[in-house]
Amino acid sequence: MSLLAGVPKDAHVLVFRDAEIARALSEQGYRHVYCLTDDDDQPRQTQIKYYPYSLDTHFPDDMFEVVINPSLMNEERARFLEESHRVGAPLAVILAPLSGKEMEATVVEKETRKVRPKGVNIVCNSLGKAEGIEEYSKNLKMRFEELGLEVRLVRKLREADPRYPTIFEFEPGIATETPSDPSFIVEAHFTNHALLLTKAARQARLAFEADGARYLPALARRHAKQFALNPGYYIELLKRNDPKINRKLEKCKLLVRHPDLARKSGIERYTLMPHIAYPEMDFNRKDRKSNQIRLGSFGFAVESKNFERICDLAIRLGVDLTLVLSLSRISRSVNLKQRDYARWLTARYRPQGNIRIMTGYFTQEEVLHELSDCTHIISAQDDAVGVSGSMRFVMRLGVPIVSVDNFQAREAQVYIRDLNEITREYLEKTREPTSLDDGFFYLRKVLNL
Repeated sequence: MSLLAGVPKDAHVLVFRDAEIARALSEQGYRHVYCLTDDDDQPRQTQIKYYPYSLDTHFPDDMFEVVINPSLMNEERARFLEESHRVGAPLAVILAPLSGKEMEATVVEKETRKVRPKGVNIVCNSLGKAEGIEEYSKNLKMRFEELGLEVRLVRKLREADPRYPTIFEFEPGIATETPSDPSFIVEAHFTNHALLLTKAARQARLAFEADGARYLPALARRHAKQFALNPGYYIELLKRNDPKINRKLEKCKLLVRHPDLARKSGIERYTLMPHIAYPEMDFNRKDRKSNQIRLGSFGFAVESKNFERICDLAIRLGVDLTLVLSLSRISRSVNLKQRDYARWLTARYRPQGNIRIMTGYFTQEEVLHELSDCTHIISAQDDAVGVSGSMRFVMRLGVPIVSVDNFQAREAQVYIRDLNEITREYLEKTREPTSLDDGFFYLRKVLNL
């Protein structure tokens, strides 16, 4: 018997502290089930999106059609109905416990929606630098254009069209502006900042190069000496963040990818918005001659990606591997380091015969084309305080993504496996593509689209 008779399967459903009900709904075909729980021991590969229980006040307005809280006693129901408006304007709030029959539903009227904007501004200070945040902004533009909106993608806030709401893509250490206007929507990108500091801490050299130091956060430059002597120093510094910047950002409508990022950055006022799913893209697919396993991986040619470990995996399994290594234009020193790493990988692994390595400046279509005959995408990236746009990007291929266990893999809900435990048998059994929580749905709710 259906738990939600008459509720469409594409409804967004929020379940409070009951993973059993969440799993039952998922098994019945509901594709957008969210479970708030304090239990960290949840499946790592699942159709259900698990978030901390304390997150209930950080979802966008009007996020859910159905909210389920099966543990409330009668005297708590009125309070819960009132609180449900904070997590959305649900069409039904299910209150009675699961008892083998239809659950009791209390209907809540939807509130009047605001005026739908006809266009939107996207401000990205990194346009023209071939960085991940630029690619993200371009894909976000495409998602809005699919809705028929006029989109203005610009580098500076002053270039935005005042008729439309403004989304500012903020990345610490790279953004040249810090918005503080309450009318602005700010997407906080902490991924590259965290990776940059982690990699610099490990190598203890990036902060001392004149060109490289230019894009390191000013906070890092002021502490360069301690940084070189104590690599862990900057990891703690990152977690504290700059409170002055935080205070300015919190004046805006601040969107954060994951509650852990907000907590480690000392941010309390924010709205949750996961990374967006990338739009469908036409690209020339290669003919896959057989269903034989072929691995693939891609990304900027940086050591934190650990491409050599993926090459070693392909050699151990005796399977083919395609690596697509991109170069960045953000600075000359970074570009040279990426080229050095790519040359080292090529010299070491191309002679193996089963490993194909490509390096250069690739369009999105070219990356997808080169990986389109792969049966699995592998990631071995170091853990970082941030989310992975690469995992969303490559989901366009419709193949499983397998990653080492880290924050990014858990947040993206991909298959998680230690590289040493990956076998041919495991890959043969792991053929189902992974799903994800599309942050664009959250953003549409924020913008009343």
